[in-house]
Amino acid sequence: MKIGILTFHCAINYGAVLQAYGLQETLKSMGHEAYVIDYRPEYLKRPYRLFFPEVIKGQGILRNIRLFVRELLALPIRYKRRCAFNGFIKKHLHLANLDIQSENNDFDCFVFGSDQIWNPDITGGDSVFFGDAPCFKGKRMITYAASEGSVAALEQLNIDSL
Repeated sequence: MKIGILTFHCAINYGAVLQAYGLQETLKSMGHEAYVIDYRPEYLKRPYRLFFPEVIKGQGILRNIRLFVRELLALPIRYKRRCAFNGFIKKHLHLANLDIQSENNDFDCFVFGSDQIWNPDITGGDSVFFGDAPCFKGKRMITYAASEGSVAALEQLNIDSL
């Protein structure tokens, strides 16, 4: 069976990357053809930018200069970390591109999870992780260890519309 995994695989975070790899390898050991869908929405990439100085209004120019310098000093460390994670992802994850808006794909099943893929504080209510996109139509969908962070956060979503 050809399985697509949707998770937070592109976060520069050990837990996110290793759980994606672990799920992929477990599915492969069960005899399946497993791929991590290379879905990288902006809300997942934004926290891991290399450089993001932000002017804080009302904090004064000296404070903002310090923040800018701190960002400059952190840049080499962030770059090295990003390179290490991207190297691991490129070497170990079998990434597949998927047109979310098209029903045409050859996947038999999609696995959603793990991590906080249903947390609206992270996703802003992105319904792709609920299987709400044309590419999932007529496909088997499975959730694996998905969480939402808190029930109060999940109640913000209009799940009945999915």
